[in-house]
Amino acid sequence: MTSGLRHAVPRPVRLAVSRWLASRHSAAFEQRVADMAAAPGPIIAGPWLGEVGFELLYWVPFLAWCAERFEIAPERWVVVSRGGTASWYRGMASRYADVFDQVTPEEFRAQHDQRVAELGEQKQTRGTAFEERLVVEVARRYGLTTWSLLHPSEMYALMNPFWWGHTDTSWVHRQDRKSTRLNSSHLGISYAVFCLKK
Repeated sequence: MTSGLRHAVPRPVRLAVSRWLASRHSAAFEQRVADMAAAPGPIIAGPWLGEVGFELLYWVPFLAWCAERFEIAPERWVVVSRGGTASWYRGMASRYADVFDQVTPEEFRAQHDQRVAELGEQKQTRGTAFEERLVVEVARRYGLTTWSLLHPSEMYALMNPFWWGHTDTSWVHRQDRKSTRLNSSHLGISYAVFCLKK
């Protein structure tokens, strides 16, 4: 939406459209994860290459919520991150792959800078060729021929409307009723931290 059009459309209308789109995306996301859960193969989660704070505050609880909400057993998860964070996923995922087992810190930094230049931000709002390469290498390492992928961009797309203030806490409470992992108190704290980071 262009700046001129944004100002021409009343804010309540824009927010109503955003909430509608968010509800549609949420339903589509839940269906995708339900399909992953119903499929017999492994689920590769990641690769997480972003900020450590966002990984601990958002990504780890998000994956735990997915695992509980859709009853996905730990042996089906393969988490891909970096910097030795395997213990953060213990109990949820039985397999962990570290990016630094595949690339040097120098290559990681170069790819990080390239991703930021390509996406315009650090957050993994869509996948890149480098990330695809990492996933394929992890699959090869574990002898996987087929797998489902849960990329960080899914979390950002799902949560951004809440973080931006386009949806109210009713979305959070609906998730509360589905799972104890993604609860409103956690999201409230995370949202406060998010605001401080802006």
